[in-house]
Order: sequence, then C-alpha cells, then structure tokens
Amino acid sequence: MSYVPIVVPPQAEPSRQTRELADLLGRVVQEYEKAHPTVTGPEVSEALQLAKRASTKAAGNELMAIKLALVGGLTLMGGLGVLYFMQRGGDFSIANTQVMVAVVALGLAGAFVAMLKRRE
Repeated sequence: MSYVPIVVPPQAEPSRQTRELADLLGRVVQEYEKAHPTVTGPEVSEALQLAKRASTKAAGNELMAIKLALVGGLTLMGGLGVLYFMQRGGDFSIANTQVMVAVVALGLAGAFVAMLKRRE
C-alpha cells in the first residue's frame, strides 16, 4: 500500500477592502437584527445573496456588451475574408474555405478564453 501525503495549501489572507466590506456588512446586519428581532439566519443569508446578485447585474450588462462586440468583430472578419477571396477571382476552393473557417474558429476560441478569464 502506498502512502500519498495530503498537503492543504494555506489560505490567503483577505485583502483590506474585503475585511472593511465584511465589517460594514456585519454592522448593517447587526443593526437590522436589533431593529427587527424576529429576523432569522436564513432570511439574512437570502438577503445577502439578493444584494450580491443586484450588485453584479451591472457587470452582467458589461459582459453582454463585450459578447456583442466580439460577435460583431467576428462577423466583420468573416465579411472581410469573403470580400478578399471574391476580389481574388471568387475562387472558393476547399482550401480557401478552410482558411476562413480556421480564422473564424480561432477568433471564437479567443473570445471564449477571454470570457472565461473575465469570469475568474
């Protein structure tokens, strides 16, 4: 039987801004609980989740604008590719078509990677 050591990496210390926001949220929740003693823990958790979703809606709109810009750019690339090949005599041989498909696929892959990186 082999021995596999399990090493748990140390967790990074939260940033100063994270601690300040946590303190502020804690004070607000405490004040609300004092004013409304019947509030329950699950209600507080749900309220915090709703607040988090409301604060990230603007980021979602920004992400949609980025997606639309990427789709527009890819459409423009495809259109320019068609124009280029039409000016070269309209030779839509299989090789030319494969090149255009490869360029669009690379553009889509780059857009996908950019969106994944942005979500992190």
